Amino acid sequence: MPKHDFTSNADTVVRQEDGSPFPISVSVVQVSIVRGSTGTVNVSLPVKPSANVTVATILAWSSTGALSVSGGASLTFTPANYSAPQTVTFQYATGAGAQDGHAVALIRAIGNDAPGYAPAQVLVEAVGN
Repeated sequence: MPKHDFTSNADTVVRQEDGSPFPISVSVVQVSIVRGSTGTVNVSLPVKPSANVTVATILAWSSTGALSVSGGASLTFTPANYSAPQTVTFQYATGAGAQDGHAVALIRAIGNDAPGYAPAQVLVEAVGN
Protein backbone atom coordinates (compact mmCIF):
# COMPACT_ATOMS: atom_id res chain seq x y z
CA MET A 1 0.00 0.00 0.00
CA PRO A 2 1.51 3.42 -0.96
CA LYS A 3 2.42 5.82 1.78
CA HIS A 4 1.45 9.48 1.33
CA ASP A 5 3.72 12.31 2.49
CA PHE A 6 2.43 15.84 2.53
CA THR A 7 4.71 18.75 1.71
CA SER A 8 4.28 22.31 2.92
CA ASN A 9 2.33 23.31 -0.20
CA ALA A 10 -0.12 20.41 0.27
CA ASP A 11 1.06 18.46 -2.79
CA THR A 12 0.88 14.71 -2.34
CA VAL A 13 4.13 12.78 -2.69
CA VAL A 14 3.49 9.07 -3.13
CA ARG A 15 6.15 6.71 -1.79
CA GLN A 16 6.52 3.01 -1.19
CA GLU A 17 5.87 1.66 2.30
CA ASP A 18 9.59 1.79 3.11
CA GLY A 19 9.61 5.53 2.25
CA SER A 20 11.53 5.18 -1.01
CA PRO A 21 10.19 6.69 -4.25
CA PHE A 22 8.57 4.48 -6.87
CA PRO A 23 10.90 3.78 -9.82
CA ILE A 24 9.78 4.98 -13.25
CA SER A 25 8.53 1.97 -15.23
CA VAL A 26 10.47 0.88 -18.33
CA SER A 27 9.62 -1.99 -20.67
CA VAL A 28 13.23 -3.22 -20.90
CA VAL A 29 16.50 -2.50 -19.11
CA GLN A 30 18.72 -3.23 -22.12
CA VAL A 31 18.39 -2.36 -25.82
CA SER A 32 20.72 -3.58 -28.60
CA ILE A 33 20.78 -1.53 -31.80
CA VAL A 34 22.38 -2.45 -35.12
CA ARG A 35 24.30 0.32 -36.92
CA GLY A 36 21.91 2.60 -38.82
CA SER A 37 18.87 1.43 -36.85
CA THR A 38 16.82 2.46 -33.84
CA GLY A 39 15.72 0.81 -30.63
CA THR A 40 12.88 1.74 -28.30
CA VAL A 41 11.91 1.64 -24.65
CA ASN A 42 8.38 2.20 -23.38
CA VAL A 43 8.11 4.41 -20.30
CA SER A 44 5.24 4.97 -17.87
CA LEU A 45 4.65 6.05 -14.29
CA PRO A 46 3.87 3.38 -11.69
CA VAL A 47 1.43 5.50 -9.67
CA LYS A 48 -0.96 8.32 -10.54
CA PRO A 49 0.51 11.81 -10.07
CA SER A 50 -1.51 14.71 -8.69
CA ALA A 51 -0.29 16.98 -11.53
CA ASN A 52 1.53 16.67 -14.86
CA VAL A 53 4.98 15.09 -14.65
CA THR A 54 7.76 15.63 -17.21
CA VAL A 55 10.13 12.71 -17.77
CA ALA A 56 13.45 13.40 -19.50
CA THR A 57 15.83 10.88 -21.07
CA ILE A 58 19.53 11.60 -21.50
CA LEU A 59 22.59 9.52 -22.27
CA ALA A 60 24.37 9.90 -18.94
CA TRP A 61 27.47 8.02 -20.09
CA SER A 62 28.56 6.68 -23.47
CA SER A 63 31.60 4.89 -24.88
CA THR A 64 30.65 5.97 -28.40
CA GLY A 65 29.40 9.21 -29.93
CA ALA A 66 27.29 7.23 -32.40
CA LEU A 67 24.31 6.75 -30.02
CA SER A 68 21.66 9.38 -29.40
CA VAL A 69 18.13 9.89 -28.09
CA SER A 70 16.24 10.55 -31.33
CA GLY A 71 12.68 10.64 -30.00
CA GLY A 72 10.85 11.01 -26.72
CA ALA A 73 13.65 12.84 -24.93
CA SER A 74 10.95 14.74 -23.05
CA LEU A 75 7.64 13.03 -22.21
CA THR A 76 4.67 14.50 -20.34
CA PHE A 77 2.52 12.28 -18.17
CA THR A 78 -0.80 13.51 -16.80
CA PRO A 79 -3.08 12.10 -14.10
CA ALA A 80 -5.18 10.72 -16.99
CA ASN A 81 -2.38 9.01 -19.02
CA TYR A 82 0.29 8.19 -16.39
CA SER A 83 0.09 4.42 -16.97
CA ALA A 84 -0.10 4.55 -20.79
CA PRO A 85 3.36 3.70 -22.19
CA GLN A 86 5.15 6.44 -24.13
CA THR A 87 8.13 5.66 -26.34
CA VAL A 88 11.77 6.75 -26.12
CA THR A 89 13.75 6.05 -29.30
CA PHE A 90 17.53 5.59 -29.47
CA GLN A 91 19.47 5.92 -32.75
CA TYR A 92 22.76 4.26 -33.74
CA ALA A 93 24.27 6.46 -36.45
CA THR A 94 25.83 5.29 -39.69
CA GLY A 95 29.02 6.49 -41.30
CA ALA A 96 32.76 6.04 -41.03
CA GLY A 97 32.93 7.37 -37.47
CA ALA A 98 30.18 5.13 -36.06
CA GLN A 99 31.73 2.75 -33.55
CA ASP A 100 30.19 -0.05 -31.54
CA GLY A 101 29.89 0.63 -27.84
CA HIS A 102 27.55 1.16 -24.92
CA ALA A 103 25.64 3.98 -23.30
CA VAL A 104 23.64 4.33 -20.10
CA ALA A 105 20.35 6.15 -20.56
CA LEU A 106 18.99 7.91 -17.48
CA ILE A 107 15.21 8.31 -17.49
CA ARG A 108 14.06 10.64 -14.73
CA ALA A 109 11.24 12.89 -13.67
CA ILE A 110 12.27 16.54 -13.63
CA GLY A 111 11.05 19.76 -12.05
CA ASN A 112 8.90 20.53 -9.05
CA ASP A 113 6.02 18.54 -10.54
CA ALA A 114 7.86 15.23 -10.15
CA PRO A 115 8.20 14.22 -6.49
CA GLY A 116 8.22 10.59 -5.56
CA TYR A 117 9.62 8.98 -8.73
CA ALA A 118 13.05 7.33 -8.78
CA PRO A 119 14.98 7.37 -12.08
CA ALA A 120 15.31 4.31 -14.29
CA GLN A 121 18.43 3.29 -16.18
CA VAL A 122 18.61 1.49 -19.51
CA LEU A 123 21.76 0.04 -21.06
CA VAL A 124 21.88 0.89 -24.77
CA GLU A 125 24.23 -1.26 -26.87
CA ALA A 126 25.51 -0.26 -30.31
CA VAL A 127 26.40 -3.45 -32.16
CA GLY A 128 27.77 -3.99 -35.67
CA ASN A 129 25.62 -5.48 -38.37
